[in-house]
Amino acid sequence: MKTNILTTCLALCYSVICLQLSAQTKTDEVLKPYSDYVVQQGVVYTSGLLGLDAAGRIPPTFEQEVLQLFGNLDQVLSTANSSKEKIFSVTVYLSSMTHFNTFNRLYTAHFKAPYPVRTCVAVQELARNAHIEISAMARL
Repeated sequence: MKTNILTTCLALCYSVICLQLSAQTKTDEVLKPYSDYVVQQGVVYTSGLLGLDAAGRIPPTFEQEVLQLFGNLDQVLSTANSSKEKIFSVTVYLSSMTHFNTFNRLYTAHFKAPYPVRTCVAVQELARNAHIEISAMARL
């Protein structure tokens, strides 16, 4: 009897988690094997986000790409019932450290002090030939 109840509870929990995760990935996008975000114990964890515009393209300049990226991040957080003001940790990947000063200028305009903790590293290549990718953790 106890085993049946436990099995039923586990199956129900699994179903709820699957529904929650599927609702967190935009349905109009090409099928991707990850969610835009997950929520665990009051914390929103975003996937790595790119600065893709509505048509799925990288904007022509690095500055436009960063601004689009921040808009995309804000949208994901809003969907998760959070906001940029609740971000406490950010990881940033740049295709080249030559972009660092421009990124830092735009970052300090988008986020306000006290700033989230941040890791920023250069990588050899990013998906879709992007120049920047960001992931974040935020409170609900």
